[in-house]
Amino acid sequence: MKYREDYITGDQLFIGIAELASKRSKDPRSRHGACIVNSNNRVVSVGWNGLADGIEDTDEIWQRGIKDNYVIHSEINAILNATVSLVGCRLYMFSERGYYPCSAGCAQAIVQVGIKEVILKHITEEQEAKQKYIGEYTKKMFDAVGINIRILE
Repeated sequence: MKYREDYITGDQLFIGIAELASKRSKDPRSRHGACIVNSNNRVVSVGWNGLADGIEDTDEIWQRGIKDNYVIHSEINAILNATVSLVGCRLYMFSERGYYPCSAGCAQAIVQVGIKEVILKHITEEQEAKQKYIGEYTKKMFDAVGINIRILE
């Protein structure tokens, strides 16, 4: 008997989990999800961009310019949700807008916990241009410590 050839790859599974996690976000402008996988290809954590536990949803919180003071990014949420060491793990990030991890918090946390690879579903040309500053510093940080960035497109 021949095995099926239409199965999904591990990358497709894990980015799919990140995309599914992004659907938990209540953010009206953008949804992001993250899935962290260990070296044995086991999911060890997931996260999405959302409010900290106990913070009540209000229309005011989700307004542009205000939400950034309340929302925890998906990568940070996944790191905080982990119950095991993340050293050597891979982080899959789904961003419907095609973002890189931000340099101001997410990239720093990714470096600090020892994640070794970040896999993104896609980076749009528009976001590449808009995020030159963010992506540039994220890439520099990751290069400095040997974190590989891979884009699945």
